[in-house]
Amino acid sequence: MFFKFILKEGLMATDITLKLDQVIRLLQQTLLAQQMNMLSDQRILSFNVNGETIHMALPDAQCDFIQRIIIQTHHFFEAALLSQVAKMGLINHDTVVCDIGANIGNHSVYFGRILGAQTVVSCEPQAHAYNTLQQNLELNSLTTENAFNVMLGSTSGRGEVTHFESINHGATRLRSSADGPIAMVTLDELTASYGTVGFLKLDVEGFEAAVLAGAERVLSKDRPAIWVELTVQHGDENVAATRSILETHGYIQQRKISNSDFIYLPK
Repeated sequence: MFFKFILKEGLMATDITLKLDQVIRLLQQTLLAQQMNMLSDQRILSFNVNGETIHMALPDAQCDFIQRIIIQTHHFFEAALLSQVAKMGLINHDTVVCDIGANIGNHSVYFGRILGAQTVVSCEPQAHAYNTLQQNLELNSLTTENAFNVMLGSTSGRGEVTHFESINHGATRLRSSADGPIAMVTLDELTASYGTVGFLKLDVEGFEAAVLAGAERVLSKDRPAIWVELTVQHGDENVAATRSILETHGYIQQRKISNSDFIYLPK
C-alpha cells in the first residue's frame, strides 16, 4: 500500500508539473502576443538607450530568440556585454569596427549609434537576416554601404549553411563549399580599403579559426581589439585553433565577459 501511495503521489506531482508547464507556456505565449501588438505595422520597436532613440525591425520576434529578447527587454540583445565593452573604451569616434556575424544588426547599431564608431563594417551571410540588418542600419541613420551579404573564411570562395535553427537564427553554422550559394571572402580582402581596423567582433558559430586565418594583415598590422565568442559546443579543435592563432600574433585574453565571450588585446 505504501508503495502504491508513493507511486500515486508521484504521478499526481508529475501531472501537476506538466499542467504548470502548460500554464507557464500559455502565459509566455500570451505575453509575447501582447508584446508583438506593441510593434508598429512594420514590426519596428523603438526604445531609448543613453539618450538615443533606437529603432529595430523585428520581423521574426515571434520565433527568433534574439529578436524576442529585444522586444521583451526593450533593449539591445546582450546589453550587459555591450555595456562592458563600452566601459573598456575600446571604441571611439576614430574606430573602424568590423561586426562579423552581424545577424540583424543589433551590435552594429550599438557600435554606430551608441558608441559613435567612425565606420562599422557589417557582414551577414544569411539573406533574410541581411535584409533586416540593412533595414536596421537605415532606421538608425547608419549607412548600408558597409554592410555585406558574405561569409568570411581563410580564403575567398564559396560557402554554405550546415545548420539552421528557426528559433535562433543567430545559431546558424556555415562551412566552405566549392559549390555553395554564399560568397566567401577573407577579412583582409574585405577591409583592404577601410584603413586600420580598430575593433573586431567575431561571432561565427565555430568558424572563428577560419576567419582569423584569413586575417593575417589585420592581426599583424592593424592589431585591433577583438571580441570573440568561443564555446566547446562548436568543437574543441576550433577553440584551440582560434586561441593558437591569437597567441601566435601576440594577443592575450584581457577579459572574460561571459562564459563564452572573451576580449583579446595585442600585447
